[in-house]
Amino acid sequence: MRRASFVRGAAAAGGAAALAGTGIAPAGAQTIAVTDLVDNFEGIVGIVARTIVPREGPIVAVREHERFPAASIIKLPIMATVYRAYDAGTAHPTDEVTLLPGDIVEGAPVLGGDAHSGQRWQVADLVDAMITYSDNIASNALISHFGFAAINETIHRAGMTGTSLARHFAGTVPPGRQNLNVTTPGDIAQLLYEIERGAHESVPTIASVASCRAMINLMLHQAYREMIPAGINRKVQIANKTGELDFVRSDAAIVDPFGEGPYVLVILTKELDYPGLAYPDIAAIAKRIDSGTTPLKEPMRNRNFKIRLAPADCAASSAIRNASVMMATSCMDA
Repeated sequence: MRRASFVRGAAAAGGAAALAGTGIAPAGAQTIAVTDLVDNFEGIVGIVARTIVPREGPIVAVREHERFPAASIIKLPIMATVYRAYDAGTAHPTDEVTLLPGDIVEGAPVLGGDAHSGQRWQVADLVDAMITYSDNIASNALISHFGFAAINETIHRAGMTGTSLARHFAGTVPPGRQNLNVTTPGDIAQLLYEIERGAHESVPTIASVASCRAMINLMLHQAYREMIPAGINRKVQIANKTGELDFVRSDAAIVDPFGEGPYVLVILTKELDYPGLAYPDIAAIAKRIDSGTTPLKEPMRNRNFKIRLAPADCAASSAIRNASVMMATSCMDA
């Protein structure tokens, strides 16, 4: 689908709705043109970029409220659910979770191989495997342990009105079941906004300040960096989470999370004829948006927290994924 889509500028006060999509930015706002990249994208792409400046809308919004298959992007609210449980005292990182028979699936680079029903893992290790390597067994174990109701409650509290988690992860997902787990670019941007605002502004949001910072630190260790991070040429940290299914390649990130100009960028896709082409195309969108952003001028209010550097790109993963550029690959729920 190649509908012309112009981004709307962020407005500090009224008038944004009337001007949205016109290419006319309200005073003090940014408009970053991505129309050409969206129109030439091989498939359907949705984009939201927003700063953490209060009461400002997106600086880029394309199909902001349209639903997309969530793939492993839905692991972000699962992570938030775990940290909310830490905050409430109903869970602890060293709590042990027992793997159930239905948790064992393909797409598990950490727990796979020797994983079996009855095996026990600490919650912290499961969250790490889920976010860093998108491990499906770890994700399923957390869903089974915390429950769909608690995770969807986190989704609700974050204001994610177009998102739902309705199934466990699977090695291969039939097309009819891909839409059971859905989200929107605006919803994922909203969750990352709450996490970044909590960490940056030192205020409790979807989780405590400490938990927001811990979630960002975890995302900085994401192993798969071929999409949004590949398009950011500046030397800044990028906390991201990818998602892939057949005909879906998506990424969601907080750019420069512990710096003075952080912003959230979400790029979701669907109906890709050649999924491998999406990697450089998503990187190109990220590059265009990053080159048009203006860092926040306000200083950070609290720098008294630990910053961990993200790992180097996963070369082996890049080689495998790049080999799929000219074919529609079969992709596990990752």
